[in-house]
Amino acid sequence: MCIKKTTTELFCPKCMEDTAYEITYFEDKISNLLCLKCGKEYCLLDSEDIYFEYIKRLHNRIKTKPKRIREEMKDDLNNSASSMPIRIIKKPFRMLEEYRKIKKL
Repeated sequence: MCIKKTTTELFCPKCMEDTAYEITYFEDKISNLLCLKCGKEYCLLDSEDIYFEYIKRLHNRIKTKPKRIREEMKDDLNNSASSMPIRIIKKPFRMLEEYRKIKKL
């Protein structure tokens, strides 16, 4: 899952001038535009679309995880085996953080 934020200058119809905008991307699509001067926000993707896309990608990640772990073990068994317990413990927290980011959009 990839959420990126960037700032650029766009014309704001409310301010009637070019102002700084924060653009939020979900994967490769623009999800939100926010005028940093007046605070007007434009939502281009609704939360259901974002959530559906997240669930679809999460399902694919879960489905391919065993294969990715096998490949990682083949490439570097010592490092993979030593880091695995910590990664298993941290994974639920990383997924919760991911979910919270999705809910903010």
